[in-house]
Amino acid sequence: MLACWLAIALGWPRLDLEWHDALTKFWLSPADRKAPSSRVVLVKITDVSVAQRARTPLPRDLLAKLIEEIARTGPKAIVLAHTIERDRTTRDLALYSAMTNAGNVLLQQETRPGPGGRRLIEPLVEPFQRLTNRIAPALFEPDVDGRVRSVRLKFNDVTGREQPTLAALAAGYGETDLATLPERIPLRFRAAPEALFPSLAAEELSRWTNTAPFSPLASLVTSNTVVIVGPFFAGADRFDAPAAVADTEGAITASHLLAYAVDSLAQPVRPSAMHA
Repeated sequence: MLACWLAIALGWPRLDLEWHDALTKFWLSPADRKAPSSRVVLVKITDVSVAQRARTPLPRDLLAKLIEEIARTGPKAIVLAHTIERDRTTRDLALYSAMTNAGNVLLQQETRPGPGGRRLIEPLVEPFQRLTNRIAPALFEPDVDGRVRSVRLKFNDVTGREQPTLAALAAGYGETDLATLPERIPLRFRAAPEALFPSLAAEELSRWTNTAPFSPLASLVTSNTVVIVGPFFAGADRFDAPAAVADTEGAITASHLLAYAVDSLAQPVRPSAMHA
């Protein structure tokens, strides 16, 4: 009998999460579930993108060209959710110049667990570390069943200082907003990612820069759009996610999770939005 009760007690959190996933689609109106996001557009670095350059990560001069072309469409922010190698290269200046000229590029930064629940920040190679107010980690932490359903909006570094995550920065929140933000919020999985987020492959955008007069992004991007440039090639970071948004292997890319985070932050965030 005791073993039975223990099994029920230990299994309850997982059962609660399963019910949460099953009921999520009923919390939103049919129109909300079907409407594509006007907040996020994805530029996907695909296997084709990598094959054309015969390496990954992509050369920084190519990333610079992508940022330049995206910036011409006037988005709210450009998020480079793509690892910048720690070594210095001859192409650093081209990428750094594209970022500073655009003025709204955000960079993903790696962190690792530190003492007391704080996080150690891995510095970027110069000159990119100079963009201090535009660099942040994307922190997605799984629930007890291993699936990601929420996003952190802030964290404490090793000095105890509270800092925003990449999702918070992309949605327009900065250090001055942290006191009013919850530590995390639930992700609004209101449709499958392919149906929800307009996207364009990086190789298509690169091809346009040389041949076509109008950007294929022009019809997708507004002044309120966040454009996320992220990896979708084999080996890109992936997380387990609820079945409604996961692929056949039960996973979703980190770039898609970041897109859901920005879309979820379209509504004003309140402390009561804390994920249980």
